[in-house]
Amino acid sequence: MATLDELLELNFKTQQRTTLLEVHLTPIHIEKLLDINTNNIPPVKTKINLYSDHMINGRWMYNGDCIRVSKSGVLLDGQNRLMAAQKAKMNLVCDLLVGLEDEAFNTIDQGRTRQKGHLVARDLGDITATDAQTLTAAVTRIIKYQEKLSQVTTGGFEGKIAHKFTAPRVIEYINQHPELLDQLEVIKKEFGVRCNLNRATLLYVYHIGSRYDATYTLKFLRKAVLAIGLTGNETLYFYHQCLNEFKAKQSNWTKAEFEHTLIKVWSKIADKGLKAITKKAHIKAKKDEEYLQFIAPTEQALIEMSNAI
Repeated sequence: MATLDELLELNFKTQQRTTLLEVHLTPIHIEKLLDINTNNIPPVKTKINLYSDHMINGRWMYNGDCIRVSKSGVLLDGQNRLMAAQKAKMNLVCDLLVGLEDEAFNTIDQGRTRQKGHLVARDLGDITATDAQTLTAAVTRIIKYQEKLSQVTTGGFEGKIAHKFTAPRVIEYINQHPELLDQLEVIKKEFGVRCNLNRATLLYVYHIGSRYDATYTLKFLRKAVLAIGLTGNETLYFYHQCLNEFKAKQSNWTKAEFEHTLIKVWSKIADKGLKAITKKAHIKAKKDEEYLQFIAPTEQALIEMSNAI
């Protein structure tokens, strides 16, 4: 069995699975382990700060948790603890397990599969975990929309099937549509804390709508979601009021009903222009309503939206 210093010389790369119990990782060992932290999910700063504080104030103790490294010499688990020890400038007492298969990464974290957003963040590289979660949720909606699948996520409810997509499927779509990254930045800039809908839903609508006309779609969302330039008699006023009720928890609409209604409003405006919707009784879309489809804006709709504030 290799010793800790022998593994250090090997950059912790070994084909033989080995577990060293209650080792004392010095700053040199920690630095080397973080050097091979090349394919991990984004670190969690709150955890690092918390762990570091515990270490500095004597509240951290050995409990048998492992630092895990793959056969190819890649850190699989333990980056937050290692970064905390590095920040605290202290040794880390732990177990060290080396020689694992690289695929073991996806099963680590107390027996649970890593969240898709974390895997997407790891694969895309220069992106925050929050943005990766937004992209993952939006792309899942987009794929379901394209394949005419239910957006309902509760599997088995009333016989409906929950369609789930793996991280590789999501990553594949993002790689095929790199414009999603720019579209996400637009959504973040335009729809901040004032927004009543989450960014994933907005990115989903903006991405699909941009296939027809990006300018039209952005103006539509500004009016529908933020009520920019709306008056009491205008087409999207009712929808915005419903969103306000939803934010105040006074509405019994489901999330799916709001998303479906947004598409229904889009379709009516795209078909007949901004004055298309006048009676609120015909706006609300039910979650079990026949599949709702975006339609291409007519020339009239494009002209009206281009003239809108």
